[in-house]
Amino acid sequence: MLRQEIPEDYKEVERLVYSAFENSSLFNYQEITEHKLVAKLRESEGFVPELSIVVQEGWEITGHILLTKVNIKTQSGELKEVLALAPMSVMPVLQKTGVGLQLIMESTEIAKKLGFGALVVLGHKEYYPKHGFKLAKNYDITCNIDDVEDFLFIKELKDGYLHDCSGVIEYPAVFFE
Repeated sequence: MLRQEIPEDYKEVERLVYSAFENSSLFNYQEITEHKLVAKLRESEGFVPELSIVVQEGWEITGHILLTKVNIKTQSGELKEVLALAPMSVMPVLQKTGVGLQLIMESTEIAKKLGFGALVVLGHKEYYPKHGFKLAKNYDITCNIDDVEDFLFIKELKDGYLHDCSGVIEYPAVFFE
């Protein structure tokens, strides 16, 4: 069952996020912090409660996705609001079974209904393009994190939303703490 996360889920979701990233090759030489990021994002001004979604099977939460508001600062100086997918977590034993795709599809539909125009993610090159994401550099869009151009993807939720939108995605300070 997919549903909106509620405060009673927070501790279980944070354990799930830690578990999902514990064996990731991204963390061979650094501390796992994604679970802390989730907690901080819930308290940020970019938090949209409807876009913090869990997969619950029986009494257990087996997946979670969080989309928060960020801006693209265009070359003309305009701020264009988009959503950042970060992070998406699936119980290790259920990874590669379609749970992540369910989370992406559900969160994308809710984001569209809420009127958001695009979704960005820093993620795996093999995974996100299969689900409609394109390299942000194809739109002449970068971000304020160094050396991630080959991992920064974007997906339009409204046709033409990114037309003439070249610029820099401004991940807020909470992503760097």
